[in-house]
Amino acid sequence: MLALYHFDRSTAAQKVRLALAEKNLPWESRCVDPALDKHQQHDPEYLKLNPRGLVPTLVHEGRVVRESQVILEYLEDVFPPRRCGLPIRLNARACGYGPSWSMKVCT
Repeated sequence: MLALYHFDRSTAAQKVRLALAEKNLPWESRCVDPALDKHQQHDPEYLKLNPRGLVPTLVHEGRVVRESQVILEYLEDVFPPRRCGLPIRLNARACGYGPSWSMKVCT
């Protein structure tokens, strides 16, 4: 299971949430609220995951991945795109029409 430590208004975390949604991956939300009265990013437990106290941080099967761009690359490597890089419905439609060579490319 994927666990994402994030804050709703963080644009870096938004990129990761969009990628998770695009890949239709189930994930557990763990909000880290940096509000002045909370400072959850400085919680000792969170600092063990991310010593810089920044969001987002992804935890997958015990592996901790920090920094949004690194997380995006990790998700792409561990959960590769679907065939032909298209959603299943579009992929099936595209592969069902056209010259016979297209069937070989997509299957």
